[in-house]
Amino acid sequence: MKTLFILCGLISSSVFAQSDVINMITSVTNSKASAESTFSSTPYRQKEYQSIKDYFVALNGFAEDLSGSTKLNRRYNSYLRSIGIKKFCTDILLNSTDWEQMKVNCTRNRFFLCSNEVLEYPNSKKALAETLEDDLKTDFLKTAECQ
Repeated sequence: MKTLFILCGLISSSVFAQSDVINMITSVTNSKASAESTFSSTPYRQKEYQSIKDYFVALNGFAEDLSGSTKLNRRYNSYLRSIGIKKFCTDILLNSTDWEQMKVNCTRNRFFLCSNEVLEYPNSKKALAETLEDDLKTDFLKTAECQ
């Protein structure tokens, strides 16, 4: 009976521990959906610029949090194993075509009007890949949705 309580405690703490990663991913996913809804609203206005910035700031923050915490990184890798790299990339990352189009829409008369985080997008993806365990990193680099 005592073993059962310990086992239940370990399982519930593992699920609770993973919830912080899930919450972070959900936050970035929601920011992505908001940013994607603005892509066709050109020329961008303040609301669209803010929505775009929010996504890239959230993504950069997520990557920084992962690289700064070993515990969070382990939970992240465990969660990605459970949902799969393809789903993760589809949920959280923009495809390259959308990103390139957004950069074009952010440029007016040679001036880049969006936040600098937009230009850091390839570095953010690279930072996310760097936090993965070797087998997941290989999958990340091979998966079209992650490129």
